[in-house]
Amino acid sequence: MVLKCLLSGLLPVLCSGGFHKNSFFDAIKNPALQCFFEEIFEKLDKRDDYCVFFELDNTILRDSFPNTVLAKQIVDGEFYFQAADVPLVFGFYNHMTGNLNPPFQCIGKDENFSAIVKKIQDIFAKRDRRLNFRFEEGEKLRLKELIPKWLKMASHVVQGDKEECAYLSITVPYRLLYNMNNEERTRLFQRAFSPSGEGEEVNDLPNQAVASPKMLQLIHALSEGKAKTYIISAMHSAYLESVTDALRIENSITGVFGTTCDNEIAGNAFKGVGNAMVRENKASKIKEIIKGTKCQPLLVADDPQYDRHMLVAALENGAHALAIFSGRGDKEIKKWLKTFGKTYDLRKVIGTSWIE
Repeated sequence: MVLKCLLSGLLPVLCSGGFHKNSFFDAIKNPALQCFFEEIFEKLDKRDDYCVFFELDNTILRDSFPNTVLAKQIVDGEFYFQAADVPLVFGFYNHMTGNLNPPFQCIGKDENFSAIVKKIQDIFAKRDRRLNFRFEEGEKLRLKELIPKWLKMASHVVQGDKEECAYLSITVPYRLLYNMNNEERTRLFQRAFSPSGEGEEVNDLPNQAVASPKMLQLIHALSEGKAKTYIISAMHSAYLESVTDALRIENSITGVFGTTCDNEIAGNAFKGVGNAMVRENKASKIKEIIKGTKCQPLLVADDPQYDRHMLVAALENGAHALAIFSGRGDKEIKKWLKTFGKTYDLRKVIGTSWIE
């Protein structure tokens, strides 16, 4: 198809497209990628029952949106729980029962982790004693140091490779939204798309949510072509509506599915009881959509460094795949891409060059 596309030329086909399609192709400079997408849009012109699937983090967005929200939360000092809640929120410990709140097998013991949680609790305790319930600037600076360290250590303390611990592992930053109402959350989520002011950057965290312009153009172009577009994201569902609204793609999206706590009970978030939209759950959701809507998969986009199941499920059902490769020298992933590329129409793009 690539050779045929290169020999025939793209211009006549592009001129027959809609506004969003033409804008998208104008932004694609790589001839092989032009041919890859031209085949997709040729199919789309012939049928109206196609469906496409996207991840959000590291695919449409450059980095982790929950981590970007956390950076803004730290800078603003926007925490709506008290020092007494810190062992639960940061330490995974239920002070009411004296036990670890999530399944015990999900939390490893680490004295350094416990020490950081205690330092964070001490800062919250100082704030709690003030009438205005505000952190002082020095305390905010200290939290800018401690919370990223806590987050990094939590990724090791929580045994996320265990299936029963997947929800807990995915929702670590989400825990810090505890006691925020919907209005406060929405305002914070919107802040995540704003650039950081001088001195507001938080080390080791993304400080502004940035989307790939090409991805946004692609989503609109697919919608223009009558494809049904679904976002299937590991991100907690609490973030998803604000993200699609901020990116102005809500009218081009058919459905959005993310990680949820069981029965939508907030307390279950702390217990680690929920449905993590990762690995086989992503694949199952794709199969459920295909069966329920009787749609034909056309395209899937995800980062194989974090999750290959979504790519595989769509590929095996006839879709083309765009692998947004953000890894650094992972031989296993490169081997997987090469192997799958021999059987399926799988295209790899490097994250930074795709975004730029």
